[in-house]
Amino acid sequence: MSRQLIYDYFAGKKTGYAIEIADVLEFEHPVDPKKIFKDFLPPQSFRYLDGKDYSKILQQSWKASA
Repeated sequence: MSRQLIYDYFAGKKTGYAIEIADVLEFEHPVDPKKIFKDFLPPQSFRYLDGKDYSKILQQSWKASA
């Protein structure tokens, strides 16, 4: 993601925040979060994951690769 894309995204806003994510674990097969979390919202929102949630994501990833 370019710096310009971030500036464009926040254009016209008084305040904006972004967090760089490093060491990303990319699954071999995509996981649809709407199949795991009924109340999933797109990236403009956030969700804290506990161990149970993380396990659900991993299980879904493993099913997709089987």
